[in-house]
Amino acid sequence: MRNEKRAQHLAEDSENWRSMATRKLIEDPPLGKAGERIITLAVVCFFAIYLSMHRATSGWLLAIFLLLTFTALCTRSVQPFHLCLFCTLWLLVPLLMPLLGTWPLYKVTPLVVYGVIVGISRHLRESVLWIRPGRLGVDIWLLASIVVVASSAALLVWTSVCQPDLTASRDNIPAMPIWLLPLAGVAFALVNSAVEEAIFRGIFLQALDSAVGSGIISLVIQAVIFGWLHYSEVGFPKGLAGVAMASVYGFLLGYLRYRSRGMLAPWLAHAGTDIAVFTIVVRS
Repeated sequence: MRNEKRAQHLAEDSENWRSMATRKLIEDPPLGKAGERIITLAVVCFFAIYLSMHRATSGWLLAIFLLLTFTALCTRSVQPFHLCLFCTLWLLVPLLMPLLGTWPLYKVTPLVVYGVIVGISRHLRESVLWIRPGRLGVDIWLLASIVVVASSAALLVWTSVCQPDLTASRDNIPAMPIWLLPLAGVAFALVNSAVEEAIFRGIFLQALDSAVGSGIISLVIQAVIFGWLHYSEVGFPKGLAGVAMASVYGFLLGYLRYRSRGMLAPWLAHAGTDIAVFTIVVRS
């Protein structure tokens, strides 16, 4: 009798450990209905239009995002609502407070407000499937290292060949003693990469996975949106070449997120590249 109970406890412990291991990996969201897919793809299209306008928020564009958010809420379309809510906040926050429209607040503030809203609602909180560390095997470390080295080398080549004006990027670095620069570079890399990964490999990619399925189409769409964000005077890299380079980079980070089934690997890879970005800007 005692042996049977012990065996039962061991079986329960084993099941609990398997369950914990599973929760560390990103689960694919359920494929949405036709209406939910339309809402998600509409948000992505209008967000691309917004980025094409150099993040200049117009009344009609904000009205469309508010309407899409309201539609997702009324139809209880959970995954589209996450994307609608975040994109609406991205447009609305700097409109209400212009000071928040500067770098990096225009990305950080809507993400923080979104996180607070989602954290309050248990239903929304439980539907966030991308906040998982994933696995970090030898293959993942190797792939992440290749991404960092290749992207850093590409940035060095782009800077040497194109000789871009990095004044706007340099102006974002406050004056500080030279010994503080390495700490500032690491802090920038960790925070900036965390914010951008949460937005594009988190919110955007999960919504797209629900709309078109987990795979190449979702990877390409989120990568292009990520790349298009760099078409501005403060983007690095910037211009059309920057869009192309950042799109390829966003695709690789998305693939790394799929491969590791978590956010830790793409975050570390992104942070490694951002350290190279900071170094290039400072040296310029």
